[in-house]
Amino acid sequence: MASYSEYYKRRMQAKFDSSESNKNSPFKKSPGAKIKRGIMDIHEKAHKTGARGYKDILIVLIIVFLVSICGLLFYILENPAKTMFILITGLGIGFFILFLLHRLYEKSLNKASRETILFFVYLLLMINMYLGIKVYSIEWAFLGFIIAIVIFYDAKIDSRFLILPALLLLGYVPFLLIAKFNSLAETIAIYVYYFLVSGVGLQLIEHMKEINNSLDFGEWIKKKLEKTNWIGYVVFFGIASILLIVLNRIKPVEIWKWTSVYVFVVFLALYFISTMKEEDKYDK
Repeated sequence: MASYSEYYKRRMQAKFDSSESNKNSPFKKSPGAKIKRGIMDIHEKAHKTGARGYKDILIVLIIVFLVSICGLLFYILENPAKTMFILITGLGIGFFILFLLHRLYEKSLNKASRETILFFVYLLLMINMYLGIKVYSIEWAFLGFIIAIVIFYDAKIDSRFLILPALLLLGYVPFLLIAKFNSLAETIAIYVYYFLVSGVGLQLIEHMKEINNSLDFGEWIKKKLEKTNWIGYVVFFGIASILLIVLNRIKPVEIWKWTSVYVFVVFLALYFISTMKEEDKYDK
């Protein structure tokens, strides 16, 4: 009986030790933790679904807005009451679309890297400049520069990124004059003025509000000068310039010839600047 009692005690002690170790185990989750994790999973799923639904709602509203505009044009002379109803509905949906687009703009601005934003703003300005020459008036093209100022201000991108294209385009004007593209040179000179006005205006705002830019021009240009293989660009555009000069004797490509020569000169200057920076670094 005594031996059975000792065996029973050891067995109970082992069960007790096992249960205590399970309770204290860091890998065992309490019921509260399970509930909390479940709530977090539901919240994450709802957030993802909400983001997807947000874009779907925006697309549907844009379609409804376009349909309402088409309906307005169809009923504009046929039924004044329906025309007024479609007009009010279209304006309401239009304002709501603008609100959603603004929210989407803010979210995209927070998620995207500053260099990506800079690239897309430059791309939009290039398209705007081309359309200002070919499609609409050059005065209307200044609206694109105002939009660029707003995006630069919201993203806290250095204003000197708007002054840099002005300097590059200003150097391009003499090459256009040599090639006797006087009209295009005058247009480019106007865009130089737009870039300078935009850059200086944004610089004044930065100075008055003491804004700390998230993308600093000095640090960015220093990094690019150090890490970019400029000699490769020099060789590439040097060969391209020679080929275009030869091709110009067969078929007139005057604008492309002088543009390639100017780009070659720019990259050659950047190459020499980068080598000077390296020499200064080694001297120190």
